[in-house]
Amino acid sequence: KLTVDFARVTGDIRSDNFHSGSPGWRLSRNGSLEINSGRPGAGRLFFNGERIDVYDDNNVLRVRLGRL
Repeated sequence: KLTVDFARVTGDIRSDNFHSGSPGWRLSRNGSLEINSGRPGAGRLFFNGERIDVYDDNNVLRVRLGRL
């Protein structure tokens, strides 16, 4: 359990196993969020303030919502 009243983050917050394109997640200080599935064939999601991108397991962009 973690309780935080106030925090100032000067870098990214990420899972300990995060590498772009591999299982894990990262919340960047620029406001973007990348979530990579640990399930084979599940792909990944990328969010920022302007759009949501969905990639398949071959890293091919399949869906883009928001600013194109």
